[in-house]
Amino acid sequence: MSWVAAGSLVLGVVSTKKSSDASKNAAKAATQDAEAQAKLQREQIVQLGLFAQQEHFDRLRDMSQTIREVDSVAAFMNRQDRSVEAIKRKLKKDFGEDIRRSTTQTLLQQYQISLGADATIARGQSQAKAYKSQAKQTLLDGALNLASVVG
Repeated sequence: MSWVAAGSLVLGVVSTKKSSDASKNAAKAATQDAEAQAKLQREQIVQLGLFAQQEHFDRLRDMSQTIREVDSVAAFMNRQDRSVEAIKRKLKKDFGEDIRRSTTQTLLQQYQISLGADATIARGQSQAKAYKSQAKQTLLDGALNLASVVG
């Protein structure tokens, strides 16, 4: 075997290995990128929960304030009958429905974000798998090319 042929053989091996390594590194980067994006999405879920909790406390404070105002107006008008209690019950019922609606909406948003995070991870894994397959194919093609050069 001549020096030129040996040099071509070494160059082919090195080129194939570098190309395969690049694909493997791309696979690793795709997985890491997907995990980072999913982490951000999961942090959004936590932030959304904290925001919903603060909103809930604000609503409770508003309800208590409104009930105190109804009590004040009733006392000013010198009324303490069933109509005042009916107004309070209606306020509590309306606030309860509003809180349930808000809670349901928050849970739905958190679920959608969670699904998005899972989809991001799946896309990253799929992309990584494609890069790994590409790396294997590069090694196989390189081996076949080298076999044809040697043989």
